[in-house]
Amino acid sequence: MGHLTRRGFGRWAVIPIALAFVYAMGSCTRPSPTVGAYAHAKSAEPRTLVMSYDMLSAWVPARNLAREGADAAAIKDALHEIIDQHARAGVDVFVQCVFARFETQRPGFKSAQPRKDLEQNGITRLIESGEGLVQIMLERCRSRGMTFLAGLRMNDRHRTSDFVKRMHDAHPEWKMMGHGINYEYEGARLAVLAFIEECLDTWDVDGLEFDYLRFGHVFEPSKASGQADLLNDFTRRTRQLLDAAAKKRGRERLILGVRVPQTLEECRSLGYDVETWIREGLVDIVCPSDFFYTDFNARTEDFVALAKGTRCRIYPSVHPVIASGNQATLLDAAAYRGAAKNFYAYGADGVSAYNYQYNWAQMYGGYKFGPRDMWPAALQFVAQLRQEALIDAADRRYLFHPLWSGRAPTGATKNDRIVLERAGDAALGELRFRLAEDFSDSRLAVTMRFKTTGMVEDDRIEIGVNGKTIASGAIERRFDADGQTEDEGRALEPFFHYRFVLPSNHLRFGDNMLSARLAESAGNDRIDIQEVEIEVAVSD
Repeated sequence: MGHLTRRGFGRWAVIPIALAFVYAMGSCTRPSPTVGAYAHAKSAEPRTLVMSYDMLSAWVPARNLAREGADAAAIKDALHEIIDQHARAGVDVFVQCVFARFETQRPGFKSAQPRKDLEQNGITRLIESGEGLVQIMLERCRSRGMTFLAGLRMNDRHRTSDFVKRMHDAHPEWKMMGHGINYEYEGARLAVLAFIEECLDTWDVDGLEFDYLRFGHVFEPSKASGQADLLNDFTRRTRQLLDAAAKKRGRERLILGVRVPQTLEECRSLGYDVETWIREGLVDIVCPSDFFYTDFNARTEDFVALAKGTRCRIYPSVHPVIASGNQATLLDAAAYRGAAKNFYAYGADGVSAYNYQYNWAQMYGGYKFGPRDMWPAALQFVAQLRQEALIDAADRRYLFHPLWSGRAPTGATKNDRIVLERAGDAALGELRFRLAEDFSDSRLAVTMRFKTTGMVEDDRIEIGVNGKTIASGAIERRFDADGQTEDEGRALEPFFHYRFVLPSNHLRFGDNMLSARLAESAGNDRIDIQEVEIEVAVSD
């Protein structure tokens, strides 16, 4: 399939189901569809690794050189090295955003304006040398065996642009949620399609990725669920443009990937009819994703079920940042392994890394996230995710933090925690946590930890897992009188830190239930149990 076959990306065989595990979900913080969970056969073949970047982030080292006055040749060499580092890490699909707020990295488009900071970032020097940023990256990806997709942020609202302002002035009805455009109007959809056509005429890309997570809404929220047909038509027109471009280039097919919310409920509420897109063969890649964080409880199997028997592949997303309010810490290698293990066990074909540049964000300046020297070392965190054998051989961490203290940008509630009131039935709470582990493996040692605010010394909570009580003598409880500062994670008032070993006979593959009951109450405030973390240590 042309460039689809690079690094096995074109292997479209469906992973066989090996064994079905039927379980009772019980109650949990976030409702889950009542469907069976499936353990999929492990694959000895490399999994697919997708890296998706915004307009500026992928080429930070080259951009910094440009801002120091480097000439076009030096900038180009730095771009080549950036792509080469991704190739060494085994990246299969490289997504470079080329469209946000009707801005792009190249002058001359009728359907978009060039970014205003082209000169500052050295792009003008590349263009004057006879090439351009996107073309250089595309050609280097191709020479290194990587598939290159042009990314489009479908309704980015970080800020606005003069182009969008003119659209709003000419069509006030198109304006939505500040800087966005409303896809309810055909003219707005045609404006995006015009860019897609120009993009395909300008760059010989291997396909497109539609990033619907920036910012999640293309319709007015109150109408979105009833307007899916409009987006279905838009997607069909896009497929026609891709097919026409493929025919013109003598290629079998160009890829269409979509980055969508991580639950089908969110997709449907926003007007994203993923089921139709897959069933009609319109899309080749679906990347279920939170707006900004990695969800270890993600129900990958719901998307896998839609894609079964089709050419579409499912690549759930990993994000470096842990949760809302935590500006100090990022996922480590063990946590990436835990997320991928959960994804693969439920049928994912690979993973897609989003906003991965936060691992070396201090190269930008002004960020608390990852230090400068994590470029390119942090690429090895995701490089290991291509091989299930590497994941299985090393320790894993599973993080079940409240992803969003309020509602997520999609409108969904993703606030996993247990809240215990001081009286009545509210003194009992539960939390679902997913561990796709084989607990009959004697090499595994499993430890749980969490933090509780609102407790006093004489409070006592009874902790259970899947209906089995954790012996009180096995629990370590330590008081942190200073709480947690923003330099340590999410800001917390003074808390008790709990830690205990989880016996293997308390656990099961897949979805488990943590329960907590306030057995003795001495305080006044409600108790908030949060930042649940599980470590799976693998012994030799």
